Amino acid sequence: MKRGKYGKHIFEIQDIMFLRLNYMRMTNQELANALGVTLTVCRNKMKQHGLVRMKLEAWTKDQEQFLLDNYKEIGNVEMARILQETSPKAKGWDKRHISKKMGYLNISRTPAEIEAIVSENIRKGRHITSNKKVSILTRAEHRLFEKQNKVAKQLGYTCIAEAIFAMGEDKFKTKLYEKLESA
Repeated sequence: MKRGKYGKHIFEIQDIMFLRLNYMRMTNQELANALGVTLTVCRNKMKQHGLVRMKLEAWTKDQEQFLLDNYKEIGNVEMARILQETSPKAKGWDKRHISKKMGYLNISRTPAEIEAIVSENIRKGRHITSNKKVSILTRAEHRLFEKQNKVAKQLGYTCIAEAIFAMGEDKFKTKLYEKLESA
């Protein structure tokens, strides 16, 4: 690798060929070390020559505006589902995409907004409540949730959360076990 005026790196044809032959096998840091340049110089040269490992799909203005308009009322999982329906990405939308973009835009939810979103998800039967963080249910958890929801409806409530709030968790569990044993 030659150095030009002011110490700037001058890539020769063999350096470019090295990048082309190895960019899918080596990390950017390994490529930079092999060429004796900084990571930034290596990345810029790769970008200049179209050497891209994966194609990133940038947010459109409409998607960004949707996020800004709805982040206080809609949770990340639901927002990802809506975005996948309205403007699908090749790799799909995920709640992490929403969280990351919210960080870039320097926006966040207040505890009251989070509570309202969780309450709405509970009301719609999307999640169960527990001492742990609200999470996506596994298949086994979903089957158990459906059984518990069915018992809550048999007891005259619209969902588990309503039954637990009205009866108390211990009393609901007792009724739940009675119903499950008799079934």
